[in-house]
Amino acid sequence: MIQNLFNTDESNRQRGQVGIGTLIVFIAMVLVAAIAAGVLINTAGFLQTQAQDTGTESTSQVADNLKVITEVGNVSQAEDTIGQVRLGVQPAAGAGDVNLAKLTLQYVSDDNFANLVVGLDNTSFNSGTDTAQWS
Repeated sequence: MIQNLFNTDESNRQRGQVGIGTLIVFIAMVLVAAIAAGVLINTAGFLQTQAQDTGTESTSQVADNLKVITEVGNVSQAEDTIGQVRLGVQPAAGAGDVNLAKLTLQYVSDDNFANLVVGLDNTSFNSGTDTAQWS
């Protein structure tokens, strides 16, 4: 009579079925978490690469410039013009290679400004609408 009150076979079967269902849900949750972790790691790697590229480009824009160490020019007193300018330059601290083939200089005085563009073939002087060739 005591055996009928505590039916151990039926109780164990019900517990086993609940345990298998829980195990399946647990495995599904682990798989979803693994996929989400993979996506996060992939995104973090992409963002790190993009941040490194942006940092390198920003550094080159800021640091890759020239420092003027000497400047000499001939000024015509009669015409009040600059006839010749010689600049001594060196790369700024932390600068990489600087391409002088497309160098642009900007001249600024009290009442005038000009851009000097140095190219491979010639050098042009642009001041407002006036253009003159320099050699």
